[in-house]
Amino acid sequence: MPIICRQCGWQSPDDVQFCVNKACGSYLEWEGQRPQHPPHGPVAGEQRPGLPDPRADIAQQRVGVRVAMAERSLEVEPGSSVTTTVTVRNSGTQVENFRLVVHGPAGAWATTEPEAVSVYPDTEAESTLRFAPPHSDAAPAGQAWYAVRAISTLHPGLEAGADGTLAVGAFRGLEAELAPRTTRGRFRTVHSVRVTNQGNVTEPVALDASDAEELLRFAVPGGEVPINPGTAQVDMTVRARWRLVGRPRTYPFQVVVTPREGLAPLRLDGSREAVPLFARWVPIAAAAVVLLVALASLVLPRLQLAAGREPQVLPPASAAPSLPPPPQTAAPEPSQPPEPAPQEDPPPVAPPDEPAPPDEPPPPPLPPPVHEEGQLQIPLGHAGDLDERTVIDMGSVIGAGPDLFFSGDSEAERFIEPVDGALLSAAGAEKPSPEQCADAPLAEALIPIEALAGPFLCVRTDEQRLSVVRIDKVSGPNAETLEISFTTYEN
Repeated sequence: MPIICRQCGWQSPDDVQFCVNKACGSYLEWEGQRPQHPPHGPVAGEQRPGLPDPRADIAQQRVGVRVAMAERSLEVEPGSSVTTTVTVRNSGTQVENFRLVVHGPAGAWATTEPEAVSVYPDTEAESTLRFAPPHSDAAPAGQAWYAVRAISTLHPGLEAGADGTLAVGAFRGLEAELAPRTTRGRFRTVHSVRVTNQGNVTEPVALDASDAEELLRFAVPGGEVPINPGTAQVDMTVRARWRLVGRPRTYPFQVVVTPREGLAPLRLDGSREAVPLFARWVPIAAAAVVLLVALASLVLPRLQLAAGREPQVLPPASAAPSLPPPPQTAAPEPSQPPEPAPQEDPPPVAPPDEPAPPDEPPPPPLPPPVHEEGQLQIPLGHAGDLDERTVIDMGSVIGAGPDLFFSGDSEAERFIEPVDGALLSAAGAEKPSPEQCADAPLAEALIPIEALAGPFLCVRTDEQRLSVVRIDKVSGPNAETLEISFTTYEN
């Protein structure tokens, strides 16, 4: 009767003590009495009668395995689990031990119970395959494939498998915050809208910002912004109309994050504090200095009069110094009568007035002399001084005498606005005269460059000079430089 090895499952003759499988070689335990062999062994090279040839038995050994699953296509919601049964069949002639391994994207959420099975020849063993994806963005919605492999621990290379798909359900969740909630500045400031997608699908959202008084300008992305699972940051700029002097003013505003149907919009409150160009104490200090000068001009003369000092009147520089008159002496009496004085010629008679020539039209007034002219290249966020032909950085160092400020919220919105008391008006396609600019409706207007009637502007500078400005072009890859030519006249 052949003996089956408990370690590898090979069949060995009943008269051997160790497994004939060279890869095993385990000791074969025998329960009961072994058969007695004849006292004389067989002749070398001959097979004893009645016993099978061990080499022929080894040649008949085979190995094999098949894997089957009860269900290949499974569905599960994140946070729950789903199970199926994996069947491992040993199609060989030896006892096998198989380890079950799950591959693929869904393998991160898979477990098998038990993880290893022992299967006798031509029999089957079962294991439970369980999938439990978490309720987080680590389990994205959609189809995820998997493959179950049964790998022999006794025979390297002996394995089989089966694959399937796992459909993970979708869930949605959205949160948002505004950082920082309050900004402070003279020109533009930047806020960040941080949107957290707590679901396992991409959420397209639309952003909109507004203030109740409509005094702020916002630059937010147009259309929908896709937000993948996790946290994304969207920047937006806020700009308030700037003032020369005064107190800082706070403007509240609201940002609305609107997802698609199924989730409610999120409303975020923020505020922008607008700081004037100059602090409030600057005009107060200037007025105080003027007042002190005026008081000094009134008080100092009175103090001199109170001290007994009369103001001295100096003669003109061209007047000769006066000399005392000579002493008077008595005139001698004449011995003879004086001679008569010679007769003077009568004055000539003036001829009658000639008729005045007819009235002639007065000559046309001459244009005022030119104070300054030339070209300027004004970068975005800078101003041009038309009285001194200089460019002033309005964001960092505040210069004196800016006239035209080049601003813009986006590449499609570029503006020219007068600053520091200057006035502005669109003139047309032809160059106006100083008299036409003097009669133009000048005002503190903010004019889009695209909305100008022509390339010429009339400007009254901060020093009250008339200037004719021509817009040459807006250059740069992002339209960030304004190029102008100008002529500024004397007052």
